[in-house]
Formats: sequence, C-alpha cells, structure tokens
Amino acid sequence: MVNIITRKGADVKGAELSASYQTAEMMPQERVTLGKQFDNGADALISFSGLQSRGTNRFFEFGDSGLSGVARHMDGENVKQMFARASYGPLSFDFIYGDRKKQDPTGAYLSDPLVTGQFQRDRRLNAQIQYNDHFANDTLNVLGRLFLGQYRYDNPMVYGGERTLSTGPSDWHGAELRLLSTAIANHKLMFGVEYQNNTGIKQTFQNFDNPDQNIAIHNSVLRMGAYIQDEWRINDTLSVTAGLRYDHNKWIDSVFSPRGAVIWQATPKTTFKALYGRSHRAPNSFERNYSDGANQVANPGLHSEMADTTEFVADYLPLPSMNLRATLYQWDMHNIIALGADPVSGLSQYQQTGKRVLARGAELSLDKTWDFGARLRTSYGIQNAEQHNSHLVNSPYHLGKINVSIPIPLITGLHAGYELQYYGKRKTLDDSNTDSYVLANLNLVTNVLRVKGLEASLSIYNVFNENYLHPAADTNWQNAFWQPGRTARFRLDYRF
Repeated sequence: MVNIITRKGADVKGAELSASYQTAEMMPQERVTLGKQFDNGADALISFSGLQSRGTNRFFEFGDSGLSGVARHMDGENVKQMFARASYGPLSFDFIYGDRKKQDPTGAYLSDPLVTGQFQRDRRLNAQIQYNDHFANDTLNVLGRLFLGQYRYDNPMVYGGERTLSTGPSDWHGAELRLLSTAIANHKLMFGVEYQNNTGIKQTFQNFDNPDQNIAIHNSVLRMGAYIQDEWRINDTLSVTAGLRYDHNKWIDSVFSPRGAVIWQATPKTTFKALYGRSHRAPNSFERNYSDGANQVANPGLHSEMADTTEFVADYLPLPSMNLRATLYQWDMHNIIALGADPVSGLSQYQQTGKRVLARGAELSLDKTWDFGARLRTSYGIQNAEQHNSHLVNSPYHLGKINVSIPIPLITGLHAGYELQYYGKRKTLDDSNTDSYVLANLNLVTNVLRVKGLEASLSIYNVFNENYLHPAADTNWQNAFWQPGRTARFRLDYRF
C-alpha cells in the first residue's frame, strides 16, 4: 500500500525555490512552488519541477552480440513535472503532468548496441474533481470523484540497422463513490463503487525501412468494481476488520478479493496484528493483445495473476519514544503471467504459468527518538522467494538498514544524518549471484545564517565508493549492471 498525501497551499504560505546539483551524472534539478490559503478558505498550490542529467560514459558488454564498448553521451535524462491543487470547502481539484525522456545506453530489448538516438519517453496527465464532506452529525463521510487520464509512450529503436518506433498511447476516465459510516456503535462501515472506461488502448510499431512490418492495434476495456468493509471494535483491546472487493471487466470476467485483520492490544505497550489479503493484476494490453506475426502472438485467454498475503506483526513500546516491531509474512503468488512459446506457431507468447512464487520472510525494526532531536531507525529482514524450488531472480536473502539523524550542538541549525544499507547477494538470469554490499550515505542540512528562509544541504551517497551490481532483465544483453560510485549533491531551498 502506498498512500501519497500532497501538500496544500496553507503548508507553503508563499513561495519555495529549490535547486540542486549532483556530480555523478552531472544532474541539476530545480523546483518552484507557490501556495496560499485565502481569507475565504480557498486553498491553492502549484509546483513546477525539472531534472536534466547528462549521465555517465560507461563501458558495456553486449552478450551474445559479441560487441562491447563505451556508451558516450547516451545516458542522458530529462524530466519536466507540474502539480496543481485547488480546494474550497468540500470541493477540490488536482492536476498532474509529467514528461520524462531517458536515453538508452544498454541496447534495451536486444536492440543494436552503441547506436545513438535510442530512448524511452513517457508522458502522463491525470486530473480529478473530488467532493468530500461529512453528514448526519459527522457519522457519515461521503467521497465522490470524477477523474481522467492520458498516457503517451514513444520508444525509437534500431534493429539490424533498421530504425523503428514503438508507441503506446492510452486514454481513460472514470468515477468513484465511497461512503464511510460510524453510525453503528463500535463499527466503521465502508462501501464504495468504481467505474473506469479505458476508451483508447493503442499499440503501434513502425519500421521506417520496411513498412510491411508496421502494426497498429486498438483496444478498449470497461472496468467496474465494488467493495465493502467493516471495522468492528469488539472491546477496548480487540478489533476485527473484514472486507470484500469485486472487480469485473470483459478481459478477466469476475474476480473477488477478500481481506481481513485482527488487532489485539494485549497490554498498554504490546499490540499483535494478524493480516490477510488477496489481490489480483489483470493482464495488460501488451501481454494480451500484442501480435506482430514474426516475434510474438496474442493470447486473449489470459486471466488475472493472484497473490495471497499473510502477515503477523508484534509491536512493543517500552517507552513513548521507542517502538520495537517484529514481522512474519508469506506471499503466495499464482496464475503468474510470463513469456512462453505458442505451441502452434512456436513464437513468443505471454501465458499463464503453473509456477507459483512463494515468499516467506521475517523483519525486526527499531525506531527511537530523543528529546534533543536525535532519531535512530534500524531494521533487518531475511526472506526466501522461490519458484518451483528455485530461488527467485533479483531477490536478496538479507536486507538491513541503520539510519541516524542528530542535531550538531556546536553549530546552530545544523543536522546530520548517516545511513548504512546492507543488501545480500542476488541471483541473476545466468544462475550466478551478485556480491552482497554495504552502502553508506551522509546528509548535512543547515539554515544559512543571516538569510531567513534559506536552507542548504550537502549529501554524499555511497560514501566509501562501493562497487556493486544490480541484476538485469531478460530484455537486456547484459546479465548485471554496475551502479554509480560516490556521488555528491548540493541543494539550496529558499522559502519566502
């Protein structure tokens, strides 16, 4: 679950300017934010941000192609983003736009290595109007929203010297209504319905040298869903939550997703939780409908992937400023969609595999704060994810983190943060393993003296210049990628 809470104009109360520069990829970033709450209660915020990265010149080997070399000036990135929000009483309006272009130095999707002009670009637009208010002596919350979205994707590539362009534009709109009632004592009842009409899902492929290979696929799909949940507080120490969601579209027919939780506060300092949930992912249009007759054929019979998750959590608060947590979990993923071979044509085809993924793990964490402003956060996790008795690719056995932030008493307004991250070895596609590694990050933040509202920060990532690898995907020539070494970032924020 990811819950994003955006800021309001009242949080900004004027203007914010931010600029930073990062050394490893020669990457400047900038942001301008304006926000205000007006005397009549209206609130408005607008923010613009950008990033320009030159990237690094890095040596690559291109596997079975037999080629290798330095990709020079082929790793750049350019990002432009805008966010706007306005609210008045129970009404609010949100608008998001993003435009990202990332050059490709790796020969992704097994395209021709070391050829300039290959990149991936996506643009996204989302907007919604929302109504959120309380009725019946604040025992009924009504939330309704109308939304629309657009996505544009462009991917020029070169195969065998022939220049191609793949695109994936899509458009959708929809609505949601949610009712949340506390009218019944000790119960929090929630009911909601959703509707989303994906009016245009398009996929195109153009070969500028051989137009006979051009493809244009058009689809649309209507999705509807409904959900209900009850959070029942049995007594002061025990509560139970049960919910059920129903989804339907013509691609997957009908899917039910239950969820439940039991929370027991055994003592004022100790809480136990038992959580269960089922989720699903419908096949996307590329997996279900894409067919070019030469490399891939469609599979309109695909159904949803499913995941059942079970989690047990114990929280202990020995002090009001300290939290200890222990977690045990299991994920059981089945009906997984993976690339296989069509038995008729022998071409690639996305298929429902019988190979389940079973992941089991445990995590311990500590969070402690002190009155003088220091904070310690640390966690350690051990996990095992397997598919058909084989460890899953790119899944570490061990993960650890220590994060300390502390004010520096000799310098007014200076805070320091230090972090250690540990990653265990990970399996790659050729059944080898990347080495385990430890990363150290340092961050210093201070208010600039004699300039009200000006804040400066210096961050150093990978302090000890650790050499480490990330496993690559099956769409790459490479088996693993080297990651950036020591990187410094300087940032200024000015609020007025």
